[in-house]
Amino acid sequence: LKHIQDKVIKNLSGGQKQIVEIAKSMLHEPSILLFDEPTVGLDVEVRNNIWEIIRNISKEKDKTILITSHYLEEIEELCEKVVILDKGKVILNREISSLKSGKNKEVSVRFKQKIDKGQLEKQVGKEVTERNGVYTIFIENSKELSKVLSVISSYDVEKIVYGKNLEEIYLRIIGGEY
Repeated sequence: LKHIQDKVIKNLSGGQKQIVEIAKSMLHEPSILLFDEPTVGLDVEVRNNIWEIIRNISKEKDKTILITSHYLEEIEELCEKVVILDKGKVILNREISSLKSGKNKEVSVRFKQKIDKGQLEKQVGKEVTERNGVYTIFIENSKELSKVLSVISSYDVEKIVYGKNLEEIYLRIIGGEY
């Protein structure tokens, strides 16, 4: 916040205002934080900065954080557990990792350091997609999975998820398929 400390709040950008709000929420050292749509209306770069701030609060300050969001990518990225409400009723309350087990076909990874996507593709022998710092590799069988996990384990991994994305799972749950 040092770069904006002398600015009037009403003159700040939406992302800067949101970061100030997060800082204000930490002033009294709460044990639980509630963030309601923390990145709504923000551009990708600011959203990723706020995600990083929330991750750091969770890890370094050992805080419980509750996030309400319609952005399932955000929930998937920041949360360990998901509660899905439909018409005011809880229809799901589970660990995200347990939702993703079973017949899944992709590995998604966030590395702690910058990764050369082309180099990673050469190492795994598969196409790799990258979105917002998350690298995804489609897996067709257990042999490919083993090779991909072996390659990935040679890097400093922040988070790895094997399975479908939360949005796809959500649509199946709401549709009654899950």
